[in-house]
Amino acid sequence: MSNKIKLFVAVFSVIAFTQCRSDRPEAVKPVDLEAQTNRVIVANEGNFMFGNASISVYDKDSKSVVLNAFQQANNSVLGDVLQSITKTDNTLYLVLNNSNAVVAVDAKTLEETARVTNLTSPRYMVVNDNNIGYISDLYANGVHVVDLLTHEKVHFIAVPAWTEQLAIVNNKLFVSTMNTDQLYMIDCETNQLQDSVSVGYGTNSLVIDSKERLWLLSAGDATLGISAALHCVDAAQFEVKKEWLFSMGGGYRSQLQMNATKDTLYYLNDGVYQMAATTTVPLPLQPYISKIWSNAYSMGFDPYTGEIYVGDALDFVQRGTIYRFKRDQLVDDFKAGNIPGGFYFF
Repeated sequence: MSNKIKLFVAVFSVIAFTQCRSDRPEAVKPVDLEAQTNRVIVANEGNFMFGNASISVYDKDSKSVVLNAFQQANNSVLGDVLQSITKTDNTLYLVLNNSNAVVAVDAKTLEETARVTNLTSPRYMVVNDNNIGYISDLYANGVHVVDLLTHEKVHFIAVPAWTEQLAIVNNKLFVSTMNTDQLYMIDCETNQLQDSVSVGYGTNSLVIDSKERLWLLSAGDATLGISAALHCVDAAQFEVKKEWLFSMGGGYRSQLQMNATKDTLYYLNDGVYQMAATTTVPLPLQPYISKIWSNAYSMGFDPYTGEIYVGDALDFVQRGTIYRFKRDQLVDDFKAGNIPGGFYFF
């Protein structure tokens, strides 16, 4: 989200949470995490500066939910603002924005195995084939490079912007930015910034399709007279193949997702919109799933079932609600932690 929206959410969360939170502890349901395979992990950001980031685990078969799963597994709190999660073979990397760290946990048990520190304000992380992690950052104006065998930061690549979403294609790292209209390309062999191309202003989402093209959703900035936009970029040629401009106003476009076959796009704008990942179709005019929530904050596409999950932050104080859809039909809803910000599927 934009700087102004992020600041509003942070301030509102602190004020409202202070006024409304209950002193009674939330009941926690015991769980055998290692026994669960058909599950969804919900990354709950928590309230800024309250240190209440958490993980909820949802069983798709029984429709049961486990709250504070990291706390159960480690007998300690997770940290402040769980921005995102990245999964490798057996490890989940929990990117904690306001704790200035990335916590590595066992993907089955959620037990902490390592911690990456010396970060400024980490946002998102990708991993290449050589066990090197790249971490974007809100304030550092660059990308952190981490050796995941030692969990030590080994390099920093300067980028003149707030770095956000990341993607690796053919050993090139693509870096989106939230406060410019640039998409940057970095050579993973040399860790050198190579080039940039103009896309939409304030890119908040970045996905890769079956043809290894990059799709970027940008929020724009109404105060600057810049509309939201969708771009398709050829990764090999590093050039824009198609641009779609949204009308000014009309909501906040975010959470661009790709289906399992990587040929269909989904994004949030009050409702959920769907469009084919081709350069010959117009933007959809009607939502695929109409709004039934208060404040849609996150969305995920389950590659195993084809189901769509939408996270509702409600008033950013109480526990969020998750809506689960099969195609465009609601099949379940459940409570997660505060401010559900992302989904990870097993």
